[in-house]
Amino acid sequence: MTSVQDPDLDWILQIEECKHVGGSRIKVQGPSKVVALKVSPSVVCLLSHTGKDKLFACSGTIVECGGKESDGTFVGIILTSASLLRCPSGAASLAPDIKVDVLLPDGKLLQGEVFAYDFHYNLSVIKIRSDTPFPTPSLRNLDESIPVTLQPALNSTSPRHSDSFKIRPGDKVKALGRHYHSHSLVIASGSFTIGLCEFDCQELMMSTCKMGSQIHIGGPLINCAGEVIGINFYHERYTPFLPINIAYRCLEHLKIQRSVNRPWLGMELTNFYAVNLADMEKIVQKFPHISEGVVVEKVVKGSPAEVAGILPCDVIVSCGGHSVRCSSEFFGITWDKTRESVPVVVMRASCGNRQMLTIDVEDTSEHRYNRWPIPSTYLDMFWRSAEK
Repeated sequence: MTSVQDPDLDWILQIEECKHVGGSRIKVQGPSKVVALKVSPSVVCLLSHTGKDKLFACSGTIVECGGKESDGTFVGIILTSASLLRCPSGAASLAPDIKVDVLLPDGKLLQGEVFAYDFHYNLSVIKIRSDTPFPTPSLRNLDESIPVTLQPALNSTSPRHSDSFKIRPGDKVKALGRHYHSHSLVIASGSFTIGLCEFDCQELMMSTCKMGSQIHIGGPLINCAGEVIGINFYHERYTPFLPINIAYRCLEHLKIQRSVNRPWLGMELTNFYAVNLADMEKIVQKFPHISEGVVVEKVVKGSPAEVAGILPCDVIVSCGGHSVRCSSEFFGITWDKTRESVPVVVMRASCGNRQMLTIDVEDTSEHRYNRWPIPSTYLDMFWRSAEK
């Protein structure tokens, strides 16, 4: 991993103007451009066609490159959005007669091979070949846990998950994309934030990066060290992103078995530190030792969570025999336990009791697949601007 000497200083140094897609002017900080350039050689643009009709354009990241094949070529693995492949009707199915063009940073055009995809997590894997190796970026798992410590810890232990990037609300991030017409790198600046994401996907996190174009969709979200920490999607007010923890796990499953686990529990969760003050006070009054965990916000009627006896405001502190500090940890545990029964430990503030329950982790049926809306007017605007 390449570290930054002083992350705080790195993000506030000199500002200069640069040209942005469409001729508008944006502010890009000098050191931030250096960080973006660490990733830019692996950021590509993808265009899909069905027959003679243009279907979708987005960005992607070359996350892997294998050794030289028997034919002397190198194979690159691109991770991007499955919106690239989705049927024009919006159904969770592959568009007919689909072709994918891949534009490299130097403007070179390659034919992409649709290797695998998943419409629930909105991810697709595209293969490309070249006579030379493809550059790949550093990937870093996210750890968004923040202990709410009311008193000093009695014991000092080494931090867990040292291979993860510890992220906090307000930490600076960049959403990157590549424009298919000019081949230029496009950057949207913002910070990691907590709040209500309007998408179905429970695993999504949020940044305040505001996209000026759909071209950021499928592109990487990077931290201040130039490491890829997520895959971007589109919302007009913010940028939802799938943490690389989940995205790369999907990639590994797609490469091996062309499908992924899609755990469904039927509840909405938030991190303990993100609940409102009134609810947090009720919890710590009953359980003053709690500093981390995930809080249940909503339980779907008839869901595995309801059948297990989980209630809104329960704090899940353990799952499958592992302590739970944050939602990404919980999702990771349940991912591995899809179609299995898992013990969970919850702290119930309403009665002040510790509950030991068992929940069946169901596989998500197709009618419950996550929705990934992109306004059609926005797509039309993009194609018009790209054709100028």
